[in-house]
Amino acid sequence: MKFSATVYSTILGLALTATAQAATVGEPAPAFELADQYGETHSLEDFSGQWLVVFFYPKADTPGCTTEACNFRDNIYAIRGA
Repeated sequence: MKFSATVYSTILGLALTATAQAATVGEPAPAFELADQYGETHSLEDFSGQWLVVFFYPKADTPGCTTEACNFRDNIYAIRGA
């Protein structure tokens, strides 16, 4: 029972944190810093005045994530032209 309560509290805490930081369509994105695949850190400020797509997925080699990544790859020129 104690384990279940801890897991539930952790999930609730993560959900509240994610909700508090959620971006709103049409509003400026919240400031962030993220590491790329090479370990180099980038911030939102680095791309000021430019279009930026932040693409991430929760787990590699899963059908949904693979489909999304392929869709992004296949439509990159349409996205760039938007």
